[in-house]
Amino acid sequence: MNELAKRDDAIYKEIEEFKDYELTYCIAYEMAIRNDEVKELLNILKEREMDSSISIKHLKKLIKYGVNSRSPKKANYKYSIEYEIAGRLVGTQSDKNAIWKRVDSDEKIINTLFPIDKKVKIGLSRPQLEFKNSKVAAVDINFSLPKKELLAYVEKIKDDFDKDFSMIKTPIELLEEEIQKADNLVCDEKGKCFDPRLILTKQQKMADMFYIYDCLKVGISRQKIRSKIYNYYADLGTETITMDYKTMKRYKEIAKAYIDNLKYKEMITGIQNK
Repeated sequence: MNELAKRDDAIYKEIEEFKDYELTYCIAYEMAIRNDEVKELLNILKEREMDSSISIKHLKKLIKYGVNSRSPKKANYKYSIEYEIAGRLVGTQSDKNAIWKRVDSDEKIINTLFPIDKKVKIGLSRPQLEFKNSKVAAVDINFSLPKKELLAYVEKIKDDFDKDFSMIKTPIELLEEEIQKADNLVCDEKGKCFDPRLILTKQQKMADMFYIYDCLKVGISRQKIRSKIYNYYADLGTETITMDYKTMKRYKEIAKAYIDNLKYKEMITGIQNK
């Protein structure tokens, strides 16, 4: 990042393209890799890639930040399915290929006594952050059912969970760790936003936030940042007002809290970061 950086650089255009179903994971990842400690670890891994002892040591350090990948590569599949029998992975399938492992058991026993569990994953634009205290739970979904019914089913589970956020406990919560939902970054649940540029999408506003953070980090003036952001949308033919300093300050505060103070973890775990 330098003074020649533009709002239409690929790193910000890609953020604008994040899909709604992957937004939280991808935004959290963008925050994680901007944290100074994470950047240092990733740089060390890149410089000493051939030293396996160094790599393992620093990869373990990255785990506490939720990062388990060396670089922010897009998933090379649209979907993947893992097949397990009695807790043992026996095969994977994706839109690219299918790989099956040999199972040293009688096929009749497998087919009659042990159901084949399937775990479906959708490829994301960024690696998925993983924490041992995340609220991830297996949900039985019958893909033969109508889409409307499946959406209602998932919505019901989510509504019940929001009413009692502790219904799915993690090991840390069993030790009475305090639980707190992560703040909505741009708009509240009623759609009210502190950023008055209503014509922009949430993804565009998030890209602006990262651009502001990156620019301020290297000492680019607020006036120049405002000008570059306004000109970016003007070149796209998007009529919007110039971002005021109050809005810019709010974005800076959010970015610093979530990036520098690791608050991005709350977006994935739902647990207050201390």
